[in-house]
Amino acid sequence: MHSEAILNIVDILTDDLEPKTLRLHSVPASLQVLTALRYYAIGSFQQVVGDLVGLSQPTISRIVSRTSRALAGKAGNFIKFPLSPREQLAIKQGFSSEFNMPNTVGCVDGTLIAIKRPTEREDAYVCRKMFCALNVQGVCDNKKRLTNLVVKWPGCTHNAYNVHME
Repeated sequence: MHSEAILNIVDILTDDLEPKTLRLHSVPASLQVLTALRYYAIGSFQQVVGDLVGLSQPTISRIVSRTSRALAGKAGNFIKFPLSPREQLAIKQGFSSEFNMPNTVGCVDGTLIAIKRPTEREDAYVCRKMFCALNVQGVCDNKKRLTNLVVKWPGCTHNAYNVHME
């Protein structure tokens, strides 16, 4: 990610993440965002990320959880399917001129996101690749911006269930 994008995320999430304490050892919002982004990017163990930034695994766990909730809470401000005819026309023209794909408003793809083994309904989350996952669908426009994201189906769910946009 570019540094401007990271700083923008820090600005957006600071009110949600900034410690509401005067304790000397609280973790500033900027470090929380950087830590969570590092964890998302490398997909490693929290202990490894903690070693990189000098924080304990339990602290990394709280940071990732808090930052993930904050990001999810703001997602609707940024991930929006183009509903107006004007927006749709602009995207169709972009797909047509850039990729020779006429009448296209979005490209759809899905992925399996590995998750920790749940304590309830574990079998529902075991995907065809035999690990616990969420079946996630994303739609992007011609500028590769997410316009729709569905993150609610367990890993065993067939991709056909994800076609309903929310």
